[in-house]
Amino acid sequence: MKSERGFTVIELIFVIAIVGLLTSLAVFSTVKWIHEIKVRNFAEELFLDLELAKNLALTKGNSTVVFKSYNGHHYYFIYAPAGFEVKRKRIPEEISVNVTENLPEIVFKHNGIPEKGGHIDIKNYGKHYQIKFSHISGRICLEEM
Repeated sequence: MKSERGFTVIELIFVIAIVGLLTSLAVFSTVKWIHEIKVRNFAEELFLDLELAKNLALTKGNSTVVFKSYNGHHYYFIYAPAGFEVKRKRIPEEISVNVTENLPEIVFKHNGIPEKGGHIDIKNYGKHYQIKFSHISGRICLEEM
């Protein structure tokens, strides 16, 4: 009698199910990772923009970072003296940005120190970052919470 070699239909279905399960787990992890990177990148960009505003204040006399809604979207703006707009950045809808005590703006004085201290919370996708700014030392720092 001749022995037949190969796989049965049940074995093939079982292998395909395992491969499908592993693929779905990999895709889910990758999508979550991409969303977490978007939040981190936004937090880092906002941190660098606050540093830009601080440096503008040191070189130009003062600067202001304003958080406001415009055309149904949330933005932050960086203004140099005389209201000159240096930068406008749209805040992604999926990212939550909360400024201390709902400050509508952060004003940097001529010495690069903000008029008021506080923090900005950036959250979503299970990630939480906080940018702290001191009205005493002028230090700005970004921390993952």
